Amino acid sequence: MKKILFTLAITFSCFAFGQKVKLKNDKLFIDDKECMKYTSKELGTKNSFFSLDGKPLFFLDVISTGKGIDDGYIKISFTDSEEIVTMGVGYSKKSIVSQLIEMGVIDNCKINSERIKDYVKRYDQKYEQSIIRHTY
Repeated sequence: MKKILFTLAITFSCFAFGQKVKLKNDKLFIDDKECMKYTSKELGTKNSFFSLDGKPLFFLDVISTGKGIDDGYIKISFTDSEEIVTMGVGYSKKSIVSQLIEMGVIDNCKINSERIKDYVKRYDQKYEQSIIRHTY
């Protein structure tokens, strides 16, 4: 009985506190409210997110290392911060935006720069530091 109640409590909290993220028509919607604009170029590898008034907020780029389709990483940089996050290519734009909301970086459709360092500590996998670059 305790396991059932625990499972119901977890499920309820996910629905009660989770936010619905949707990327459609170059706009980011959170809980069906238009929150940001974004552009996606070069087959979705260069993504820029803007406030509704056009101010750049952050960039999400898929960087290929040239070794294969799954070999590369995602780089997230914020316009008002020197912080950079790199992570594996297994994340979608939608899941990254959900992480940013969960960590409080995106708060009320704005970037909370005080929370960026916490996000970096939690999600940065330091891909750029681990890549050995060869020159031929």
